[in-house]
Amino acid sequence: MSVATLAVINCIGCKKSADSSNSDTSGPTNVDFTLDLSASANSALLTNGGYLISNGVIVARTTTGTYIAVKILYA
Repeated sequence: MSVATLAVINCIGCKKSADSSNSDTSGPTNVDFTLDLSASANSALLTNGGYLISNGVIVARTTTGTYIAVKILYA
């Protein structure tokens, strides 16, 4: 596989603390990009357990070889 298109998984139900006044747990929208797995900058994704950060998204390959992605939310 030379190119992987990754869907971003929204983090639902995440918040800083139980008494946080912000109850918005919706995930990001309109996050869509492609990572070329043949590019050396993305080589970490060729190994189970590897990860990288691209476009404000943490993209990882799990120990079983599944790709996952999570949008970084800045406080």
